[in-house]
Amino acid sequence: MGTNTCPHYCPFCGANLKKEDYFCRHCGKKIPDHICIETRKVDPSMTHQSVSNGKFFSSLSEKWIFILVCLVGIIIISIAAYFKINPHNKPIPVVVDTMANDFIKNADKADDKYANKNLELSGKVISRVKTDDSYYACLSQKTTYGKTYIVVSEIPIDHPEWIKKFQEGQRVKFIGTLLGMKKSDKDKNLYIIVVDIKSVK
Repeated sequence: MGTNTCPHYCPFCGANLKKEDYFCRHCGKKIPDHICIETRKVDPSMTHQSVSNGKFFSSLSEKWIFILVCLVGIIIISIAAYFKINPHNKPIPVVVDTMANDFIKNADKADDKYANKNLELSGKVISRVKTDDSYYACLSQKTTYGKTYIVVSEIPIDHPEWIKKFQEGQRVKFIGTLLGMKKSDKDKNLYIIVVDIKSVK
């Protein structure tokens, strides 16, 4: 080391220095040994830790701000996704006959109106057909200009409580989603509107 006393200012940034400073409290750079020759009675490693606190805390604050911003973003995205796709959000009340009429008037607009939405459907079971692993209930049937439109829901055989409620002539209310409308492969004048059942009230 040399014989000069510690300067009052950092040679790198001009910040005020104290004689015990090994590192600048402002810019964090090490003060060259040849500049300061005062006897240090503190542990250099501890001094480095203490004098660089300003820089450390600044960096820590920036990290926490970044983390908080990310967390807020994740929460907002999660909430938006919840209300968009969560099957338990508030269902839209729909009368099955009304939905069938909407498809008759304009199938594209009806699809936009009902597709991918949580629906609370109500209607009357017109007929029911049993297959090997399911029942199919017809909830609406309308014929216009030689074309027939029916609304059909599949009732899995492993839901006996649903099967009991979907008896011919019974009025039913259930939560479901529209799967779409398709043209029958066997009858070109038959259009099938398919509704998937999620739960039955």
